[in-house]
Amino acid sequence: MVRLYLVRHAVAAESDGKQAFTDHLRGLTEKGRRRFRRSARAFASLGEEIDLVCTSPVLRAVQTAEILAASLGHEDVRVIDELQPDAGVPLLLERLCDLGAESIVLVGHKRLLCDLAVTLAGLPIDQALRLHLKRGAIARIDVRKLGSHASGEPRWWLAPATDALQDGLPLT
Repeated sequence: MVRLYLVRHAVAAESDGKQAFTDHLRGLTEKGRRRFRRSARAFASLGEEIDLVCTSPVLRAVQTAEILAASLGHEDVRVIDELQPDAGVPLLLERLCDLGAESIVLVGHKRLLCDLAVTLAGLPIDQALRLHLKRGAIARIDVRKLGSHASGEPRWWLAPATDALQDGLPLT
């Protein structure tokens, strides 16, 4: 079994919408940092054993991963391209197989993380449309076996800036 922790990056500076090629350079706001530090401390207090902290190469995700790693006392943050906003679930699952870890934090972006959660949990379309992973949220999914036919069991999620665990996935 592999424990996956899906972490959507914290609140970042707004995009001006004019220069899409600089979107990957948008960093966290001070409010985003402050709120995510609280979530990171709550996550660390759970005492979950973490083998790897992986992040998208996009600045706001890297900064979020660094905050979480610091709270966990984890020195290494691994940047993987398969967590970029436009990456796909099959490529990400393939890469996760190659990592060979039992507990992996994945810091990334809404669409990819939601698609991954829907795929692993096997959510029907009506529930998939209700999945809402807010910026700074953390969700745990236990996966029996990684790979192209991976499936998992959503365990809990932690809302941003709180320390209250909730069962399953964040459905609205």
